[in-house]
Amino acid sequence: MNDSASEEIKKKLEKTVRDVLNIDPARDITTLSAKDEPAWDSLRHVELCLRIQSEFGVRFDGSELVRMRSYDEIEKTLFAHIRS
Repeated sequence: MNDSASEEIKKKLEKTVRDVLNIDPARDITTLSAKDEPAWDSLRHVELCLRIQSEFGVRFDGSELVRMRSYDEIEKTLFAHIRS
């Protein structure tokens, strides 16, 4: 995967996270985590994971869903699926 494709995926992921969690576009979300974001409750987590799976054509297993409680972890998990 080239840098351009990676950047497009990152932009799409960022938009998805912002949309689901209703995060202001001016806010840096690279350090966002469920423990620090009141809008990121269990229902929103499920919605976020389902939306990412749908938009990127990937499927996460249960252990990944539990681990994906920060933007960084979501990005790492998504790229692991896309690159495999």
